[in-house]
Amino acid sequence: MRHLKFSHLLAAVILIPILAMALFAGSMTYESWTRYSVLRQSESLLRLAVAAGRLGLLGLPGEGGASRTFLAGGSKAELDTVRANTDKLYGELKQAAAANSGDDAVSRGYLRSIDENMRQQFATFRSRVDAKTAQATDVVPVLQPIATSAYDLVGRAAAITGDAELSRRILALYATLQFADGVFMQRGFIQIAVEKGELATTPLLTFARGTTMQASFKKLFLELAPAQAVAKYRSFYDANDKALAEIQGFTAANAGKPADAAMKSRWEGLNRQQSALMGELGGSLMEIISADAAAMTAAAWRGTMTYFAVAFGAVVIVLLLARQVLRTVRGLLGGLVHTMEELREG
Repeated sequence: MRHLKFSHLLAAVILIPILAMALFAGSMTYESWTRYSVLRQSESLLRLAVAAGRLGLLGLPGEGGASRTFLAGGSKAELDTVRANTDKLYGELKQAAAANSGDDAVSRGYLRSIDENMRQQFATFRSRVDAKTAQATDVVPVLQPIATSAYDLVGRAAAITGDAELSRRILALYATLQFADGVFMQRGFIQIAVEKGELATTPLLTFARGTTMQASFKKLFLELAPAQAVAKYRSFYDANDKALAEIQGFTAANAGKPADAAMKSRWEGLNRQQSALMGELGGSLMEIISADAAAMTAAAWRGTMTYFAVAFGAVVIVLLLARQVLRTVRGLLGGLVHTMEELREG
């Protein structure tokens, strides 16, 4: 230390705080960048979850209902329109999967299951519907496995998302989708019972499973879903719970007997409202969390750039001040040395 020049020692004294500041600023910038990177990957998973949710909630149930209507004498043009929407949503899921930045074997398994079912059982089902060799009872066994894989993909995204807030929101979507799926399971059974008076074993088991799913996911939905979604849910069921219970009671008490025209009309009206509500709840939630995720990612990017700019600016300012201080001290020392030499020379 004693062999160091005074100017070097002074430079070291000034540079040590500068280095400490630079390390602190770099640490804060790195943390902000890490947060941004996690959100980017989480947003990619969320887009995949939303695409899967749209196929399972908006695409498949719609085609199932349109297929039943067509088999009962409905319009082929309307069925083709619904099918085009299903194909569009399936294409969006494949695009989201291709753009997903993560690499998760379980998610790939769900995507593979969806793809295989869409290309095989689903395509065969469409051909049978076109030929009118399918039955209304065939809809759920074909579409349900695809919807289940889609919803499981949403649940998996919630489990592996790196950001806690986005994970919670995807979990809210998962609960909503599972609850809606239980509603659709019940819907298929009741529709067959009302129209034909049939209470076959397989649809009855599906109805029981749907009831269980609603009971299991209702609490989670009410806890995690946005307040406006919960309010819409309560508004509908507070007004229609009694009517739905009466229709379910009718199907149990009149096994083997189709409903009369008044009961059918009543069921069709409630069914349309309930289906529209499920689609609205899921669709609005997907829009909300997509917008929130984009806003959170944008905010994280702005935070990262702000940290970097402030840190860089602070370091530059301190360096300039240090440089000026060194020049001033060197000037003072030079003047002092010159004065000492003049005094010594007399």
